[in-house]
Amino acid sequence: MKRMLYLMLSVLIILSGCSTREEPVNETDLNKPILLPASMKGYELYSWKESGHWHFTLITGTNRNKTPEEIIADANVEQTDWIKITVAEADNLRVLLNRMPAGQNISWISQPTRVPGFSMPSAMVVSQIKNVCDQRDLHLQLIK
Repeated sequence: MKRMLYLMLSVLIILSGCSTREEPVNETDLNKPILLPASMKGYELYSWKESGHWHFTLITGTNRNKTPEEIIADANVEQTDWIKITVAEADNLRVLLNRMPAGQNISWISQPTRVPGFSMPSAMVVSQIKNVCDQRDLHLQLIK
């Protein structure tokens, strides 16, 4: 019995000395954005102006209407089956869109009857966002 115990202890000591060697982190990888998961129903984008600043929420598409409270809530969620990210200013929206996997559909919803209080920024900002989507092969649909 003692022999077996010594043998097992020796094996554990030897194995504890073994380690898996990880590759060093490439600094350029740290700057690559982490892609959001693809969504079968695409994503919805909402925009509104508050205190002189534009805010945007990108949220996983579903068959149900979102409540204004849900859209403007501070908490961001990044899970494999549910995404809800709110950013301030169009530049941050461009960064967020760069995290989207190519081929995704995005419905930019500003229809007041669907979500009161939401609207579109200036035509110039909308055009810039469209250009980012085109470059990323994202299919942007404006729902006014």
